[in-house]
Amino acid sequence: SSIKDKANGNENFNFLFSNEVFNVYSINSEKIELVEDNLYLFESPDFYERLFNSVLREGSEQSFFDAAYKSFKDELNYKIIENYDKNLADSSDNNAELLISDLNIQNDYISFKTNKPNQLHLIKVSYFPNWKIKNGHGPFRISPSFMAVIPNDELVEINFELRNVERALNFFSILTLFGALLITYKYKKRSDNV
Repeated sequence: SSIKDKANGNENFNFLFSNEVFNVYSINSEKIELVEDNLYLFESPDFYERLFNSVLREGSEQSFFDAAYKSFKDELNYKIIENYDKNLADSSDNNAELLISDLNIQNDYISFKTNKPNQLHLIKVSYFPNWKIKNGHGPFRISPSFMAVIPNDELVEINFELRNVERALNFFSILTLFGALLITYKYKKRSDNV
């Protein structure tokens, strides 16, 4: 399609992987901070004026957005505060086949070896913020059943780390279960004595 062709031809888009439905790209982008940003007040027109403007494709909304984004249009008005990480650029051959070996998947640990570090790897494991990668970036949520990582090394290790709140809740769950069993035992013992 023409959108994919434009994305492939754009030097700021780096093709990562594709499936039958969509392509995934990394984008060479910059985080900017406005040196001077003016606030604009906007009074919403009434219903009939909005209806009239939408039919004629004109009105105050367009001038509001032109004024509000004027600061972004002038490159002299912002400074770059963070640039994209050039270390993530793939230095290996894009035509080489991706090889995964020594795959080890457990409840709280995933490890494998790859021949393509610094490339996005899609993992069919449910994403949770508790997953942490050693020597890499991510994991990133792709869908509820998938996550992706960008390893910096050939050996990839991802751990599921419990937070202190979760540990405390697990402790209280066990304590509550123990208390319920104790109450049941005491109640049964008292009813046997009666």
